[in-house]
Amino acid sequence: MLWDEASGELIALAEALDAPIMTSTGRDDVVPNGHPLFLGSIGRGTLPEAHALFEKADVVFAVGTRLAHSTTFLRPGFFGSARLIHAAVDPHNIGRNFATEVGMNAEAGLALRAVLGGLGEGVERPAWRAEAAAVRDAQEKHRERALEYGGKPIDPRRAQMALARVLPENTIITNDAGSAAGYVYEYQRFDQARSFVAPQDLAAIGIGYPLGLGAKLARPHQKVVTISGDGAFLCNGAELETAMRENLPTVCVILNNFNLGSERAYQKHFYEGRYIADAIGNPRFDEYARVFGAAGFRVEDPEELEDVYAQALKEDGPAVVDVIIDQDVFPEPRRKDAVKN
Repeated sequence: MLWDEASGELIALAEALDAPIMTSTGRDDVVPNGHPLFLGSIGRGTLPEAHALFEKADVVFAVGTRLAHSTTFLRPGFFGSARLIHAAVDPHNIGRNFATEVGMNAEAGLALRAVLGGLGEGVERPAWRAEAAAVRDAQEKHRERALEYGGKPIDPRRAQMALARVLPENTIITNDAGSAAGYVYEYQRFDQARSFVAPQDLAAIGIGYPLGLGAKLARPHQKVVTISGDGAFLCNGAELETAMRENLPTVCVILNNFNLGSERAYQKHFYEGRYIADAIGNPRFDEYARVFGAAGFRVEDPEELEDVYAQALKEDGPAVVDVIIDQDVFPEPRRKDAVKN
């Protein structure tokens, strides 16, 4: 979808059908998130209200997606009783993981234009659109509740939502693999296509910061912010040298819980909290940044988050924000059937 630059066609078809738009994991920027039919990802970060509406669908038109691991986890009942229409540029992906009633071997834009052209005047489904509006309202209330999470160490959901409140329009966000950074799918919003770069199926840990540097090279006039966990940043934090040498002024927000959060999450949910090898020792990342010549900030009080983020965004050079978060707040692992006692 993004490669084919078909966001306009997607919106046109959704509006013609009064059909909600949901994206695969990491493609939350496929249309402006303020559109009344946009309901976020059906992969990671899906809220119960959005998932319930997805399960009520009688037809799903999947366009430009492989319907692969990071979105569906290849669960046989992912689509429930809905009939699946699948359009993909690679014919091997059509029907590969899920039974497909209609397959379309085409680029996303071509497939969307073909369907749109055959609709005539389209249809109106005011009740369905009203349900989408109710889901969007629930999503916004969910986001706003994060601002009520006080206490120290900082709740990572508060850290994410505070960042969302101060980001300039059309900021590019790059995300790392990991637990705390995974809240990006619930709390961040995107104004335009190609403004979100996230790990996909292999979930390569440590890619967030280098991705941000690449994004800044590609779009030097846009703000670029990376959201990373502490374990992930340690994998490629030395790229601060690259950022300084090449003058790439991105902001890296490190959600620092002195822990490998994904590993801790699995051990909590599937091994009764028998933790082993999840804790890690970190330097002060604000001081680490300053050693390279970058700006370094540290936040331990949730009330200071927005002010510090805003200050980091004003820096002319690379900046790192070390946010000390709670090690015991993380998204529940999505794959309960993958790890068993």
